[in-house]
Amino acid sequence: DEAMALQEVVVLFDTFKKAYDAPNSDVDKCSQLLDQLKLKMTQFSSLPPIDGGDATPTMQQELMLAREILEHGAFLSIRMHDIPAFERYVSQLKVLYNDFSKVLPDSQRQFPILGLNLLRLLAQNRTAEFHTELELIPSELHDSNIYIKYPTQLEQYIMEGSFNKVLNARADGLYSKEGEYFLDMLTDTVREEMSNCAEKAYKTMSVG
Repeated sequence: DEAMALQEVVVLFDTFKKAYDAPNSDVDKCSQLLDQLKLKMTQFSSLPPIDGGDATPTMQQELMLAREILEHGAFLSIRMHDIPAFERYVSQLKVLYNDFSKVLPDSQRQFPILGLNLLRLLAQNRTAEFHTELELIPSELHDSNIYIKYPTQLEQYIMEGSFNKVLNARADGLYSKEGEYFLDMLTDTVREEMSNCAEKAYKTMSVG
């Protein structure tokens, strides 16, 4: 019975959220619960999502629940420092964000997650992919949405060579929890760039 399967997932997801939000959250326990949730999600008639055309109320409930589970999976993967898993979650979520925007209400986690994905690409020095992803986000949000503006601003600082501004931006605390891992990576990337620039400058001076 679809309603029964849905209710089972709701109950299990509540258990997961309590474990996830606990002060000393056990990531291994959360990961096990998430695996159980993903297994139960395979019983959803709405998955894998095909198109956002005619979603019944049950399918809509399933898709909203699946979206929230995947969003928590994305955040958990950052806590576990598992970047490939984060990439997979973002890829799955983009289908729900883009293809089902007319069927599902907006998610408050959408832009924090897309912003974290931009931050990841910056931290990995994958500038071309950063711009590709940014182009998929409506241009009016680049300045108006704080979660998109933040990585966009950081990328501008890097392009200008204003590395100290990047290092100082950490103090803004926008991603103080989920984004700390990527910000650490970005700090290392920026310090490496600063070191390369200094080395090139020194060589130029030596030659001159």
